[in-house]
Amino acid sequence: MDYSQHERRNRRSEECGTALRFQLESLQQRGSMEALALCDNYGLLLAWAGEEDLCKELGAFAPIVARCPAGSLEVFGADGADVSVRSIDYFGQKLYLASLGGDCGSASLLNSSVRGIYRILTSN
Repeated sequence: MDYSQHERRNRRSEECGTALRFQLESLQQRGSMEALALCDNYGLLLAWAGEEDLCKELGAFAPIVARCPAGSLEVFGADGADVSVRSIDYFGQKLYLASLGGDCGSASLLNSSVRGIYRILTSN
């Protein structure tokens, strides 16, 4: 059987940074998101999809948004787009995946992308 026809990913890389970028670019496109940022606990970018300066800002806010009790802080982009943040536990360290904008299915896409990011980080 030819398994190459069943490959769900269009782009692959053995290099962690490139694989993360491919993951985020795919997520951005599928979820119609303006920007995505994967950052560390200090808000420093590890990978992103979208305009770099916007992603730097999004990454800087991500740890703050993630630490706030639910409903205590609402963050919107300049055009009113929602900002969503997901936490990733990576060997005792917190990483954050932040998104700006997106369609109605973007929350589900973010959740599945967290698993993909973890897989990429632990496979290299």
